[in-house]
Amino acid sequence: MISAIAIAQHDLHNNKDQKGREKIKQLYIAYITQEINLNEDEAEKFWPVHNQYDIELKTTYKKDISELEKEEEILSVRKKFATKFHKIIGNERTNVFFTKDREFREKLINRLRDHQIKNYKKNPTTRP
Repeated sequence: MISAIAIAQHDLHNNKDQKGREKIKQLYIAYITQEINLNEDEAEKFWPVHNQYDIELKTTYKKDISELEKEEEILSVRKKFATKFHKIIGNERTNVFFTKDREFREKLINRLRDHQIKNYKKNPTTRP
């Protein structure tokens, strides 16, 4: 009985996490689309390339290599995809994309940290 409850709680937590990730992804797409002013044709070309970019970045972040090597590989991925993005949206908007991408991630991290601190203050027995 206890293991069934634990499994149900785990599934509920994972489902909640998945919904949260999906919501963040939707907000990200809307934010980037607006900030770099993608039209429908550009969006159809940009987002599949971006998805590949995201996959390569995530793969790089997961590698068990030194921090310096990781940063070098991340820069290499960014340069590789900058060329691809440039062909779709031009150089200026590619630069804006990288800036807005970083800004979104920083805002997200700050909001998550603020949320954890707020929850910790409500219930100090949990870790922030």
